Amino acid sequence: MRLRIENGLFKDQAGREVILRGINLAGDAKNPPLGRSKSPSERSDSDSSGLIVIDNVDENSYVGSPFPLAEADIHLERLKKAGFNTIRYIFTWDALEHSGPGIYDDKYIAFTIEILKKIRNHGLMVFLDPHQDVWSRFSGGSGAPLWTLELLGLNKAAFMETQAAIVLDGETPPPIKMLWASNYHRLVCQVMFTVFFAGEHFAPKCKVNDLNVGLYLRQHYFDAIMHFARKVAEVPELEDTVLGWESMNEPGHGLIAYPDITKLPDDPEHVKLGSSPTPFQAMLLGLGIPQTVDVWTFTSMGGKKSGTQTICPSKPVWFTELELAEIDLKYKWNRSWPGGCIWGYHGVYEGKTVVRPDYFTFSITGKPLKPHAFVEEFFVEHWLDYEKRIHDIKPDWFVFMQTPVNNKPPDLRGRGIKFNEATTVYTPHYYDGLTLMLKRWKQINVDAVGVVRNHYWSPVLAVRIGEKAIRNCMTDQLRYIKTEGKLLIGENTPCLFSEIGIPYDLDSKRAYQTGQYNSQIRAMDANHNALDQSHLHHTLWVYTANNSHKHGDHWNGEDLSIWSKDDQVKGINDGFRAGEAVIRPYPVAVNGKIKSYGFDISKALFSLTLHATDPGISEVYLPEFYFTEERTGVSTSSGTWKIKSNTLYWSHSSGTQTLRVRGIPKHTEQPCVIM
Repeated sequence: MRLRIENGLFKDQAGREVILRGINLAGDAKNPPLGRSKSPSERSDSDSSGLIVIDNVDENSYVGSPFPLAEADIHLERLKKAGFNTIRYIFTWDALEHSGPGIYDDKYIAFTIEILKKIRNHGLMVFLDPHQDVWSRFSGGSGAPLWTLELLGLNKAAFMETQAAIVLDGETPPPIKMLWASNYHRLVCQVMFTVFFAGEHFAPKCKVNDLNVGLYLRQHYFDAIMHFARKVAEVPELEDTVLGWESMNEPGHGLIAYPDITKLPDDPEHVKLGSSPTPFQAMLLGLGIPQTVDVWTFTSMGGKKSGTQTICPSKPVWFTELELAEIDLKYKWNRSWPGGCIWGYHGVYEGKTVVRPDYFTFSITGKPLKPHAFVEEFFVEHWLDYEKRIHDIKPDWFVFMQTPVNNKPPDLRGRGIKFNEATTVYTPHYYDGLTLMLKRWKQINVDAVGVVRNHYWSPVLAVRIGEKAIRNCMTDQLRYIKTEGKLLIGENTPCLFSEIGIPYDLDSKRAYQTGQYNSQIRAMDANHNALDQSHLHHTLWVYTANNSHKHGDHWNGEDLSIWSKDDQVKGINDGFRAGEAVIRPYPVAVNGKIKSYGFDISKALFSLTLHATDPGISEVYLPEFYFTEERTGVSTSSGTWKIKSNTLYWSHSSGTQTLRVRGIPKHTEQPCVIM
């Protein structure tokens, strides 16, 4: 299906409004198959800290990730039958260029193209996501190749003891829920994101092969993705399947515009969790100098300092000059600096004394940077460059703008910045923070968006009590984010939440023993209700082919997959968790303009109101889980209808029209089985 953007809506070739309801495929793609399958005891080079060290990492291909080609049809059939029409396909820079700068894994690209062809064969659309979390799998997340860290002189073997990054394997439960996210505020990410987006400003003396390291990294990042994109563009049968490309997932700001490196910020956007060194303490720890740092925990009312911790590294995180010489020989690098901490090299501090605590608040020209300079200047420059490169390959591809998490989108309209509105899609992320962090669905929640946007003089005013209030609050938050995009990016820019979802291991994994997913159903339905009420496109986070009750998504203790092999009851179509909320009807393509739609899972009642200029046919997905041929009741304001292959085709008149479809209510205590 080839889509276009018209007046902020996705339209098909018949001019009908299309709702994109999709899924992230797949959580397994963050690591290569070898790195995902080996347990710590099987890794010959693992240490007791749980640090991932894989032999011959430069030869470690992602072919077979997220799953073997032979298994693709099983997974895609399952997702298509569940009603999804769109895939956000996850890949990483590491998957493309893991063997070294400019050395691309064309076998992986060929493998991925075969997966994309299968996505096409199942009638799904797809956009591609260059995924990263906290820079790299070697710094506790996913994304960039190991050589990018080596370029800056960072030794992964010292990440854990210097706490430059918290790096755990896929099986070991983290000591604190969501601890991985704290890596955004540790040394590795502070170095890598600062240099990647603004190396010319903050590390001007660091050059490799006569290029600033920031420019060198960006060029290789762009070149790798464009190499991949050109290969995809050369496949004619993917013309109507690949919608476009998203920008970098959840980019970090590093230290750009950081006001004082001796302090932790009070900004609610800055999540403090576990040991929380100030940036200067992180620099000293990176030198191997012991530090006593604050320790933070997360409560129902947000972050709270719970004590202190003394960290005593036995070695620095930086390679020695001799070690760097060997690395430079391997990658044919000619570097302009001797190694060691790049911030010390630039005079940010001397010994144990800060010289310029506000170093990161000034550009290379000495211009003061505003607090949101990362989003408004450096991210925008990056995104515009990315957009141009994508459109140089294929002008009609959509470019999905994934803005930094918890931040407003950039004010492109207000600043008069030119971009292609006809192909731009705004793709923010949203998670119910309390449920995600505490792993409990409670009758108390918080307007998190309102808090980070400073809508309340006291956080207490952001509290919502009771399920109805919480559901309304979620709807208000999503609507606010959508409206922000229209005001700041463009009135005609569609909004698609490219990540939204819930953890399934709520209440200490109680549902895995009882089979009753009541809390998960309520949490997921609240999210979907907010999406429906706000008329929002989305791709749920996540489908993980290898998910298990014991190890979740095999990544930092997360367990957000909508499907698990351990939940299969019978056949390949089972295993959806909280399926009562996940497997739901929605308007696929509407002749006219959607006025409202929604699904009441307690009554199995779907309703749709539209306004059509001309008579025509609208399509609604009806899952057989709720709507069997014998037990489905349909009422319309006009026209005729028929149901075929889980789709209701409604031929209706012009004007305002309504549709109501009633199915069989399900008891939430029962497991979900898609027949």
